[in-house]
Amino acid sequence: RTTWLRSDLCGAISWNGQHGCTAHAAAAGLAEMPADHEMVTVLVPVDEAFDAPPDGTVDSLLEDPVRLREFVGHHVLAGLFMESDLKKISSVKTIGGDSVAISMVNGKLRAENSRFLFANTEASNGVIHAIYPALLPE
Repeated sequence: RTTWLRSDLCGAISWNGQHGCTAHAAAAGLAEMPADHEMVTVLVPVDEAFDAPPDGTVDSLLEDPVRLREFVGHHVLAGLFMESDLKKISSVKTIGGDSVAISMVNGKLRAENSRFLFANTEASNGVIHAIYPALLPE
């Protein structure tokens, strides 16, 4: 478990080496998103996750600020959920109001079809869990 309580979520994401995700999050306004929520949980796709969606998906998201904000918002959970908390539930609400299915598959935690690579990186305004691949909202 890594703690960066003096850093906000965007700073902690960048520190973890997910610079592509940091750029996408900044473009979507992630720094402002959690302002309405005391603490949030961010399911951060590792940079390699942006190579996994069908060709053109990431480019089309980057060209459409509304879709990009929805995409990023689908990765931000309303509330603080450590890995141990997520293992006890079957779904969780995002700050956009939709739900993300949570499950255990072969003893490994998953959010929809994404697997958790590392968990519980704490920041001053929430916690980060790295996932692969990225979650694609419907």
